[in-house]
Amino acid sequence: MITYLGKIAYHLACGNIEKVNYFFERQVKAFGPITGDEMRIIINRRDKIVREWENEMKEFNAQLG
Repeated sequence: MITYLGKIAYHLACGNIEKVNYFFERQVKAFGPITGDEMRIIINRRDKIVREWENEMKEFNAQLG
């Protein structure tokens, strides 16, 4: 099943609240209210994305010296 949870997480990580709201609404229309488990999935994915970006930034800065 394809959901919008990943898109919600990505746009949360980006700080793009308009897109978060857009995909949140699409998720609710397509699959019903977001459950606590789905919220945990969103937050875990967002946290993973943020950590990945932080690691990439550290690696990039290390390359610069």
